[in-house]
Amino acid sequence: MYDVPEVLELELGLWQWVLGRVNRSDMDNLLDTELDILLRPLGRDLQHAVQRHASARRDELPEIRHAAVHNDLE
Repeated sequence: MYDVPEVLELELGLWQWVLGRVNRSDMDNLLDTELDILLRPLGRDLQHAVQRHASARRDELPEIRHAAVHNDLE
């Protein structure tokens, strides 16, 4: 079992290693990943809104076709 100071030292070493890896990583890829994570919900909301709009338009189409056929028959 580790003592508290040993655990803190291990955690500090781990954080230094992790932060060092982040600092050496390609920042462009890191930023692209963060943007992708942030924009993914926005994209889903936009896609849902477009699908709702398309669905509403499809519901209108039979009425428009029916009116056009009715006008042609007259």
